[in-house]
Amino acid sequence: MNKRKICLNCIMGIMILLFSFIQLEISQNADNIFQFMRMKNLYKALNLFTIMSIIIIFTVILRKYWLATLFYSLLSFIISIVNYYMVQFHGMPLSYLELKNFSTAMNVIDIAAFQIDMRIILFSILFIINIVLSFFIKSQEVKLSFKCKVWLHIVGVVTICSVLFWGYLSNHSIKPHKTITWSWQEGYYHYGYVACTIESVLQSSNVVEKPEGYSIDKVKALKLEQQNVKQIEIKPDIILILNESFFDLRQIADIKTNISYMDYIDNLKSIKGYAIVPGVGGMTNSSEYELLTSNSLQLMKGITPFNVLDLHNANSIVSVLEQSGYYTYGMHPCPGLNYSRERGYLELGFDEIYFKEDFQHLRELESRPFETDKSCYENLIRWYEENDSDGTPKFMYMLTIQNHADWYYNSQDENEVQVLNDFGEKTDMVSEYLTCMKESNEALEMLLEYFSSVDRPVIVCMVGDHCPYLAEDVIKESYSEEEKKLLLRAAPFVIWSNYGNIDYQNMGYVSLSYLSPILLDVAGVNMSPYYQYILSLKNEVPVITGYNTYFDKEGKVHMYTEQTHYSQIVNDYFALEYNNIDSPNRIQEYFECR
Repeated sequence: MNKRKICLNCIMGIMILLFSFIQLEISQNADNIFQFMRMKNLYKALNLFTIMSIIIIFTVILRKYWLATLFYSLLSFIISIVNYYMVQFHGMPLSYLELKNFSTAMNVIDIAAFQIDMRIILFSILFIINIVLSFFIKSQEVKLSFKCKVWLHIVGVVTICSVLFWGYLSNHSIKPHKTITWSWQEGYYHYGYVACTIESVLQSSNVVEKPEGYSIDKVKALKLEQQNVKQIEIKPDIILILNESFFDLRQIADIKTNISYMDYIDNLKSIKGYAIVPGVGGMTNSSEYELLTSNSLQLMKGITPFNVLDLHNANSIVSVLEQSGYYTYGMHPCPGLNYSRERGYLELGFDEIYFKEDFQHLRELESRPFETDKSCYENLIRWYEENDSDGTPKFMYMLTIQNHADWYYNSQDENEVQVLNDFGEKTDMVSEYLTCMKESNEALEMLLEYFSSVDRPVIVCMVGDHCPYLAEDVIKESYSEEEKKLLLRAAPFVIWSNYGNIDYQNMGYVSLSYLSPILLDVAGVNMSPYYQYILSLKNEVPVITGYNTYFDKEGKVHMYTEQTHYSQIVNDYFALEYNNIDSPNRIQEYFECR
């Protein structure tokens, strides 16, 4: 009888393993529910044995096998739901490094018109089945002898160690050590959610990759020196706007619409170009980090910087401008807990920070649940006027939210812009998205008209943080894969001033991490030697990406591992960046103004 019960418990346990595995795998792909079927059987087995090892650990802790399966089933169910919505609305899965995002994910679910769709129903069905199986295991519980328990513990320890060593840690492990690189999908879809989560845990102690051949002596040998710029009579106020999902679909598709929607920006006399951002369809916080610090995410793939990095005393455009006498503001019309922005902004050293509760008279665009650019800019103007007493130059940074996914909120009558192309099921979404772009265009016009009338010199820079995820559905198929990687990361930017000091030009493609030094160069304020090095690097290598390639001044693409005429200056940049992040060993004079 006991053998029969043990066999039944083993069968039920295998079924729980299988259902939990399916639950987690389908949670990470919103488009193809059967994506996990393409995974190699070896990696499926690795995920299943890893889940089994986790259940063994829970069994030791809870002292009941049925209770361990029940607890794991609940944990798997919760992770699946959170992961599903994080992938949908933030473009990245829930990982060990993203656990601080839990409150952000819950906040976004509230905002994004939480719906119980067929995927959630399937998760629930699998969870209920696992509960039934767990209680069946309880009904077949067998009282084991002390000797049998000892052997089971030995087998459990051997199993866990074998899975961890042969699966993840050995030099010839089943799963390669680093698979989550520029595209998380390539790792997660190929090796499985659980296996990649284990990788995330193992990599968590070293989130910044040390460049090959890096040493403090190598950085000291660069001997960077600050070159003072020509002193200006009045330092201009600087406004820097990172605009959520602001992107020009016309650069990747032949878009036809009933009315024009970016005419003001098209005709604006300013510096223009495209900033190559870290991710496609998401990763706003990664774009924030690159923009504010000028550090490339190439050394920190797959992380959310504000959640993972210690930004105390970090060097950034904030610290550089404060050293030049600026008073600094950080603003975002959402809760400060999202992506730990309140902590991140404080650590970066903003003198004042404003989040949703500090904004007044925020409005939404028709039925969309996100605050409009125009109402955010009205608050920026209010704070600009309220803090204009002593003539201290101001730096004001704002991250907007208006154009955030998704784009199915408005009825078609509410969309002022109607796309005339047929993009299948995405057609109505494109119309709503382009209506958002028209609103952003008009909001920028309002803002620049205001600053045209102020007495002080002002420079305004606006750049998009990433493309909308639907860009992948409308981009021309004729582009090569390499072209698609670049174009889908090319967020438009403009730099404008109210005092005519700008040489109007199209800068083409530049790295987002270059944009702050470019902005300060236009403003004519002192910069750190690091920023000055970046400006010289831009002339030779305009684009450094976070997906293992860079583009030289001739537009040719190179791998970082390739030996070229530009390898030395690119490697020196990464050495400087690593030294900048490695605060205990940082050569601080390279990163501040004197």
